Amino acid sequence: MALLDPVMVFFALAALFAIWVWIRTDRWWCVPVPAVLMAASVTPKASTLVLLPVFVLAPVLFGRWRALVVGGAVWAATFVVAVVALYAPMGMRSAVQYMLAFQSGQNEHGHLISTAGHTYQFAPNW
Repeated sequence: MALLDPVMVFFALAALFAIWVWIRTDRWWCVPVPAVLMAASVTPKASTLVLLPVFVLAPVLFGRWRALVVGGAVWAATFVVAVVALYAPMGMRSAVQYMLAFQSGQNEHGHLISTAGHTYQFAPNW
């Protein structure tokens, strides 16, 4: 039904798992991995941006203040580099504007979707 949602959700869940592994094990390589995965999740659809506070709250919930400062800086830098690397080949600004405009148009006007032999303007499951 929705072609971009599974991709977005896969990368978002993988990023959440990777941040959990980092918090629980303190492995240094786990800091950039969730950033790259989250950047890959945000690339097809921007709606996973609502998960960004989780990456700040995870160290706070476990009382790891140094991890928040150092890991947060590494995570943010890696996230920005990954987003730029993913969007740069498509023209950074125009690609983001197109994605947001396209998704806003679909939210406002709907799009034809066929479910169980019926065609809907707005999918009945969301």
